Amino acid sequence: MNDKALKEHLGFSDTVFMVITTLLWGANLVAIKIAFEGISPICTAALRFVLGALAVMIWMLIRRIPFRLSAKGFADMFALSLTCTLGFALFNVGLDRTTVVHGAIFLYTTPFFVAILAHFFTSNDRLNIRKIVSISTAFAGVVLVLSRSSGEKEASIAGDLMVMGYAAVWAIQILWMQALIRRISATTMAFYTFFFTAPQLLALAYLLREPMVFDPTLRVGLSLIFQGVLVGGFTYIFWNYLLSKYTAVQLSVFTLFTPIFGVLFGAIIRHERVGLEVGIGLAMVVAGLWLIRPSQATPIVE
Repeated sequence: MNDKALKEHLGFSDTVFMVITTLLWGANLVAIKIAFEGISPICTAALRFVLGALAVMIWMLIRRIPFRLSAKGFADMFALSLTCTLGFALFNVGLDRTTVVHGAIFLYTTPFFVAILAHFFTSNDRLNIRKIVSISTAFAGVVLVLSRSSGEKEASIAGDLMVMGYAAVWAIQILWMQALIRRISATTMAFYTFFFTAPQLLALAYLLREPMVFDPTLRVGLSLIFQGVLVGGFTYIFWNYLLSKYTAVQLSVFTLFTPIFGVLFGAIIRHERVGLEVGIGLAMVVAGLWLIRPSQATPIVE
């Protein structure tokens, strides 16, 4: 096994695209809520994955990237897709029961779950005093926001906790993808994740007797295209590509921008209320994300 030394910091172009990616992720929360106006939550996730698979497939055909995988590769991607199905079912149903502002804060507790899991399952991302303080600060902020959920009209404790449940599942996926990407390209991984997850979500929506598509307006359609093609296609490929160059914790730190963007979009576009408790809670989560940032290069062991 060889040590692969990683860069201490993201390059300029990677940094710019990572910030754009987090901006799109923040806006995506609003797009998902718009889609719920005409499509049921789990069906929205399924259709997003269908569009994502098509977008990535076209990219692979243009770039002549092979679709071929080994039997083990297929098995790994199918297993990964099961976590995606669980995660996006939790996320979309949860977001349907809370606000974009709350969703943005609870969703981006992911880096803290990554840090905790990485301590136990990787050899290069260990917990230390700084990380423990950052995690404690962030989750204190989460508790503060959660305390306001029952008092807000569009938010609920159940919805907030479901979104945070997805954050924990997403942390598992990040570490799992970082292991798989050593032998499966980022683009191929994105395609097969979408390819396997889409029918699972459609089947789950059917089993739960969701109304599926009930008001297919232009507004709903455009929001779905934004989610599937731009966010699901472009950002997923780019995220997986960066996982091959940097550690999970290094990349997760950049998500500190996303809750800020998400809260801003929720307040500006959907006119959601950002009270004192939510503002303080957001500040504590962002402070935790800042504290947990890596201070030096971390090698990946292959």
